[in-house]
Amino acid sequence: MVIWGHSLSGWILGVLGLASIAEFFVEDLPRIGEYYLDGMHIAW
Repeated sequence: MVIWGHSLSGWILGVLGLASIAEFFVEDLPRIGEYYLDGMHIAW
């Protein structure tokens, strides 16, 4: 039973990690891209 609980907790942490990565790509990555493009426009 302990091994099953350990596997379940690892699976839950993996799902939370994937959700966090997906949230980054949806919310933060476009903003980072905008900052990058703004910087390129200012520099050139």
